[in-house]
Amino acid sequence: MASGIIHQAAWLFSVKGGILVLAASLTYAAYIVANGRMIKNVHWQAKSTLIMIGSALTIFLINSRSINPHLYLSSDFILWALFFAILGTIIPTSLFAVSIPRIGTGLSSILMTIELPVAIICASVVLKKN
Repeated sequence: MASGIIHQAAWLFSVKGGILVLAASLTYAAYIVANGRMIKNVHWQAKSTLIMIGSALTIFLINSRSINPHLYLSSDFILWALFFAILGTIIPTSLFAVSIPRIGTGLSSILMTIELPVAIICASVVLKKN
């Protein structure tokens, strides 16, 4: 809806899309609960590492049939991949693993709802779209 591609009077929703949204919501909720309540005695580095390994394995398993290593093993691609890994995966996951046990699951879930609007606003500013 935010992208503007739905401009018809009748909205069509796919069942597969609905299931994927519910699965993503469940995973997000499990992430918050696991970081805030269940794993108190584990250091944030271990939590962050386990979360990133699980995410990487899941993404790899889903996309394993379409990955062509000959297309993606250039030095430019590896530099961009490292940049985005640090900026988009390592820093946020580490900050979540450190902060969620400190501020609690209730407040962290409220703060995490701000993530999507902030991402949309930042993308709009960076891409200079109104």
